[in-house]
Amino acid sequence: MAVLRVPVASGSPHARPYALNDGASSSGPTGGLTPAQLASAYEYEPAAGGTGQIVAIVDAFDDPAIEEDLGKFNSHYKLSACTSVNGCFEKVGQTGSTTSLPKADKTGWSVEISLDVEIVHSVCPDCKILLVEANNESFKDLAAGVNEAVSLGATEVSNSYGGPETGMKEAERAAYDHPGVPIAAAAGDDGYYSWDYINEGEAGAEMPEAPASLPSVVAVGGTSLHLNENGTRASETVWNDDGPADEIGLASRFAEGAGGGGCSTLFTAPLWQQSVPGFAATGCGSKRLDADVSAVADPDTGFDIYDTYDCGRECELEGIGAGSGWLTIGGTSLSTPLITALYGLAGGGGVPYPALTLYGHLGDASALFDVTEGGNGFCDADAACHPDSEYGLVDCEGTTACDAAPGFDGPSGVGTPRGTDAFKPLFPTAVVTPPANLVAGTPAVFSSAHSSDPYPGGTISGWSWNWGDGTPESHEADPAHTYAADGEYTVSLTVTDNYGVASAVSRQTVHVISEAEGKKREEEEAVAKHRREEEAAANKRREEEAAATKLHEEELAATKLHEDEEATNKQLREEQAAATTKTHEEEAATTRKHEEEAAAKKREEEKATLSAGVQETAAFRALVPAPVPDAQLASTALVASLSGVVSVKVSCPIGESSCSGTVTLRTLNAVSASVAGAAKKKGSILTLATGSFTVAGGKVTLVELHLSAKARTLLARLHVLRARATVVAHDPAGASHTTQVIVTLRAAEAQHARKLRRAS
Repeated sequence: MAVLRVPVASGSPHARPYALNDGASSSGPTGGLTPAQLASAYEYEPAAGGTGQIVAIVDAFDDPAIEEDLGKFNSHYKLSACTSVNGCFEKVGQTGSTTSLPKADKTGWSVEISLDVEIVHSVCPDCKILLVEANNESFKDLAAGVNEAVSLGATEVSNSYGGPETGMKEAERAAYDHPGVPIAAAAGDDGYYSWDYINEGEAGAEMPEAPASLPSVVAVGGTSLHLNENGTRASETVWNDDGPADEIGLASRFAEGAGGGGCSTLFTAPLWQQSVPGFAATGCGSKRLDADVSAVADPDTGFDIYDTYDCGRECELEGIGAGSGWLTIGGTSLSTPLITALYGLAGGGGVPYPALTLYGHLGDASALFDVTEGGNGFCDADAACHPDSEYGLVDCEGTTACDAAPGFDGPSGVGTPRGTDAFKPLFPTAVVTPPANLVAGTPAVFSSAHSSDPYPGGTISGWSWNWGDGTPESHEADPAHTYAADGEYTVSLTVTDNYGVASAVSRQTVHVISEAEGKKREEEEAVAKHRREEEAAANKRREEEAAATKLHEEELAATKLHEDEEATNKQLREEQAAATTKTHEEEAATTRKHEEEAAAKKREEEKATLSAGVQETAAFRALVPAPVPDAQLASTALVASLSGVVSVKVSCPIGESSCSGTVTLRTLNAVSASVAGAAKKKGSILTLATGSFTVAGGKVTLVELHLSAKARTLLARLHVLRARATVVAHDPAGASHTTQVIVTLRAAEAQHARKLRRAS
């Protein structure tokens, strides 16, 4: 999952401006991030921990130069030495042998090894590094390497590789389940559901990659990290250097990648993930979603490593592993060992499934930076983008499975680190609530109801009570206990949650009184209770008397108010009756006047109607519009000539004298048709060509449309376009009729290539 940044000449059609290290004041030898900048951006202190931790790195094949390259890396950055002699570094094969190693790398894994080893040492210099080299890159041998790493005492394991989750067998999955050991895995560099495979002419995988999708691992996603001049973090977004900018079809060697992930097709999400606020918005239902956490992976900034091993011509053809020394590397192969090393710096797992720790810190701004911008789908969190379904599952369509959002989301998980607190486990809190009185010889109920758990979906499921009097422990939530004698006792409680995480011991001293003292207190309490009851009864009588007095006063006031209102209403009714009588008389006079005027007007209108009848009928006929000619497109399959001419057939219905108007072709969706070397712009609907026509009724005519320069550029790149043809027909009076159809426009050379394929 490593991505090499390769600078290109400014004249290249795929070049774009690059600000060295994105504004940072200093950078590595080839312009990437440095160990100091990562520590500053993610707010950790490399010397603050790691003693006794063994960070294992599992890779394939052997890198013969790794220890020497690590030495040069450490020397350049003035880091502590890490060698096999001082015990900081050890390299073994997948069986644990230090002498029987796999064959030397010929495919590029040596570059991966240099990145993994050097980033781990730069983050946690006091951690021991155990490099386990598998015989090859099969899931079987890599899984054997993970098991061997744990058997050799690894406290953390980093895995910067992956493949479709359905390709991993059950036995191989089990290798990544070692309770208490953080096993981190890269989410991938090909975007949500690996949609980036389309850039290589293949179908998208439509599933996340394993081992990252396994519920037992810590899945690590990728971000783009932006720095201030002093090296601190300015902002951070989801890594996606492809998205709509490549318009589906940019050659794979120019596609820079995007953080992987997506909803698992096989595995149920752990309870701690399903229980986070907003999980329903991911659209995963109950399925596992990666990533759990994320860190920088964008190769535009990347991390500078030192690598001198030349893995041969096959590597060099890909632009990697040429043994050139300093390289800038990104991808989730960068973020994964970084996160693994932070677990080591924080002191290891501490809980059965260390990913749980991350979710316990979700929302803690002092431990995690919330990544809320960007996405790893095709649309890159652009609400206006809706990719064509013919490309498969390339986007999560507005859900947080591939779009960043406040809190938990698919591409960034819980966020990115702020120091090491997010990697330190939290524990349940045990709270002892004793009864008010404890009397020797009398059972009393203790409560643990105020105990709590810090994790999403966490509940207290186990209790261990120690009574401090030598009697057996109790294991209920609210047990009853009887002390045989009076005195002081220390009650201890330990609780365990449903994830198997135990609390610290909570202790409380209780005082148990004798039976005689208890009886005396009961009598005193009975007297006090009787006194309280008498006082309460007296208070109640006083309240009832006051309420009765108040009610009587309110009734008297209400009676007087009613009498006053009745007198006022009587006067209003009399005044209203007089006004109504006067109004009726005035309305009757007005009605008679209107009736007389209406009769006279009607007589005049009847005279006028007799003379205007014929003229009115003729005028009505003149107002009815003539039908507009309805021209149609006779074919929806269009081919552009090499010169950019498209011939379109337009028909005019039988019964029409003629049809005339225009034909316009526009792209179906928003596109970007930038010319070579120009900066890419936001996509928009592009007009491809337009032309006019006149055709007799019942005939078909051929209209030649000339594609614009941008249209020819776009068609040359994509070969096939889905377009919208708009036919506008006019009648002599100026009225128009519009018809729209979807057409397929092909380039002449694309048609030729298709014929050759069929022939072969």
